[in-house]
Amino acid sequence: MANTEPPSPMGSKSRAAAAIGSEKMANTEPPSPTDSENRAAAATGLEKMTDIKPPPSRLFRNRDAAAAPLAIAKKFKYIRNRQRRLFVSMTHVLDEEIGQLIDTLDSRQILNNTVIVFIADNGGMAEGHMRNFASNYPLRGQKLGPFEGGIRAVGIIWSPEIQSRHRISHQLMHTADWLPTLAAMASIELPDNLDGINLWPALSTNKPSPRTEILHNSNPLTKSIVYFNDGWKFIQNSQGLTNHTGWMGKLPNNETQSLNYFTSLNTSKTWPILSEFAEFHLNETKIVSLRNDATISCEKFNSKLTSVPCNSTTLPCLFHIPSDPCELHNLAPLYPEILGQIRNKINQQHPTMFPINVPGNTRSDPRHFNNTWTFWSDVIVTSEKFTEL
Repeated sequence: MANTEPPSPMGSKSRAAAAIGSEKMANTEPPSPTDSENRAAAATGLEKMTDIKPPPSRLFRNRDAAAAPLAIAKKFKYIRNRQRRLFVSMTHVLDEEIGQLIDTLDSRQILNNTVIVFIADNGGMAEGHMRNFASNYPLRGQKLGPFEGGIRAVGIIWSPEIQSRHRISHQLMHTADWLPTLAAMASIELPDNLDGINLWPALSTNKPSPRTEILHNSNPLTKSIVYFNDGWKFIQNSQGLTNHTGWMGKLPNNETQSLNYFTSLNTSKTWPILSEFAEFHLNETKIVSLRNDATISCEKFNSKLTSVPCNSTTLPCLFHIPSDPCELHNLAPLYPEILGQIRNKINQQHPTMFPINVPGNTRSDPRHFNNTWTFWSDVIVTSEKFTEL
C-alpha cells in the first residue's frame, strides 16, 4: 500500500502499510549480533508472543542488520553489483523471518485476529559516506534530504479486518498517524490532542485520507521549511545534510532474474496461508497489475513544462507531487499565488511551535544495555530477569 494524493513519505509521509516502530540505534563499539543470534531472538519473540493476554496485545520486531549467509548470496549471483547482491541477500533473510512470523501466527490460530504492519522510516542512502547501496530511483534525493527520495517510504498493512483488499493505496499518511490508527482498530481510547490522525476508516475501506497536509520541517532560525499541502510541496532553504539533490541509484534493467516474480510468490511459505483470507484468486495478471500500480515511472509525466532548477537556498521551490512525483519541474515562478497561500499557512503554524527541552534520564544510559542505544522506558532486560522501570 502507499501514500495518498501525492504518494508521499514517511519519517514524513509513510505509505499506507507498514510496521510499528523505528530503527534500533547502536553505538559503534559493540559488534552487531550474528545472524544466528538474530534468528534466535526472532524465535524467542515468537515463543513469547502468545503468552500476552488478554488482547489487544502487540509484538514489535525490530531487526538488526541481517547477516546473509554465503549460500543465500549465491542465489542472487545474477545481480552483477556485489554490494547490491549483498543488499538483496539481507532483504531475503528479513523476508524469511516475516514468513516465519506469519506461519507461527497461523499455526497458533491467531492470524485471523491480527494486523501486520511493516514500514520503512525514510528513503535509502544511495550516495555519500553513509551509503548502503539502496535505491530511491526514480525519486529525487535520498535520506536526510527534503526530496521524495528521502522522505517518502513504502510499507505494507495486512489484516482480515481490511474490507477493501488486494490494492495499492495512495492515501496520504504521516508516521504519527500510526498510533491513532492502530489504537482505533483495537478499540483503544486515546486523548484527542494527538498529532496523528486516525486513518483506519480510510485504509480499511479505501476512502479518501482525512490528511491533506504535512509539515515535514520548519526551523525559524535557519528559515528551513519543507511543507506539503493538497498536492503542492514547498521547499525553502533545505537542500539536505548530504547535498545530494539529484536522481541517484538507478539500477540496470537488463539483468536476468532467477525466478519469475509470480512464481516466487506462488511457491512461498506464506502463499497458501494468506490465500485463505483472499477475496478472490490472485492470478499472475492481477499480481503484475498490482506491481505496476506500485511502480513510479517519471517518463509518463509531462517533460515540456516550463520550470527552473531548484536551489532552495536562494529561492523557494514548488512541486506538484501528484503530477510530478519525481520532482523534475520547479513551478515556483509559475504559481506565485500558491506560494503566497503556502507561506500564510506556514506562518499560522509558527506560533504553535515550542522548543522541546526534556532533561536527560540516566536510565537510558547505553551501559545498561550492553553499550547499545535502545528502548529503555518499559523494561530493562538482564540475563536473569526483567526489571520494571
